[in-house]
Amino acid sequence: MKTRKFFFDDFTTLLYLFSDSLDDVIHFGFVKPLDEKKLHKICDKFSTIITVEDGLTKGSFGSSIFEFAAKNDYVNEIFLCGVPHYFI
Repeated sequence: MKTRKFFFDDFTTLLYLFSDSLDDVIHFGFVKPLDEKKLHKICDKFSTIITVEDGLTKGSFGSSIFEFAAKNDYVNEIFLCGVPHYFI
């Protein structure tokens, strides 16, 4: 597995802000149901996955990626960026 970064994008504008420093940027148009075929390809290709969300990270799209990776025995580094689940 190559050591590359991958970025799941929940904000269209972030495609342009970070795309130069990342290996790939993909926008998922919907969260459920997860496109498991696409996720298998992504988890096989990239060692690091970063999700960015406009809401809470708990119970989020990123959480679904964690669950998918665990269920399928992937060991990718996965980082969730979003609103923490506590009072700010």
